[in-house]
Amino acid sequence: MVDSPSDCQVIALHPRQLESGLTSLVELAQESGVSQFHIVLPDLVFLLALTEFDSSHPAVKTVLEAWSIGITTRLIIHRQLLPMLPVSPLVPLPLDIRDHKGVEVHLRENAWLNYGDVALLSQCWLLTQPCVQLTDLAREHMEREQVYLVTKRRGYVSRKSDRFGSRTPEDPFTER
Repeated sequence: MVDSPSDCQVIALHPRQLESGLTSLVELAQESGVSQFHIVLPDLVFLLALTEFDSSHPAVKTVLEAWSIGITTRLIIHRQLLPMLPVSPLVPLPLDIRDHKGVEVHLRENAWLNYGDVALLSQCWLLTQPCVQLTDLAREHMEREQVYLVTKRRGYVSRKSDRFGSRTPEDPFTER
């Protein structure tokens, strides 16, 4: 499947399709001008192998090779996997991460988050370390701009404040 966002061609792939190697994907990329892969709904095994640069995993090897020739990558991950992702190994990777409904996922590995860490974020998930602390100004901004914490310790999303109101915890971005 080839999409056409604003200025580049995109191909959406499942990790199983990446296992065939980069050669066939490079040919497709050259024919259609693809410059970005969207890896759609990868499983946890693939995600953990990617964070460990495990080149014995065929799909991970393909992604690493794609990065080496300048093809960018977007991971489209199901929300229920977000709390299971390791934050620190993901931060340096050249990835754009979204949930399965298209909501951006931002990563922060700081133990403390202040306003400057979240000021430019709006309507997104924020994946953090398990015991992250927020300044009051950061918390206020996150509540106002619908920035939702995802931490490994708390599971799905932070329920520290009453941000959800009448929304369900399964989909805080759906307006009622």
